Amino acid sequence: MRWRPTRSSPVLGLAGSTWSSRLPEVRTQLDLDSASLGLLLLTIAVGGVIMLPLSGTVVTRIGPRRAVTVVALLVSASLGAISLGYALSASLLLTGFRSA
Repeated sequence: MRWRPTRSSPVLGLAGSTWSSRLPEVRTQLDLDSASLGLLLLTIAVGGVIMLPLSGTVVTRIGPRRAVTVVALLVSASLGAISLGYALSASLLLTGFRSA
């Protein structure tokens, strides 16, 4: 049964590589300088470090199968939202949120 959670590793790796390969486009689209892009990437890492202690509790409570399933669904939904935002022009979305 240990192989089931490891099946998700390629999927999560693909999700990470998809984000990484789009960094130059995201930087251009959002008109970020190097410092702002670095800060954005730092916040992602800090979020991971904050969530790391909680992940053990979640896996203990709901089990590894459910935890991996939930994470895979969340990553898929996040990539879908990012793709939709990119398709609708992220700069227009940010401008709309600022004026609201």
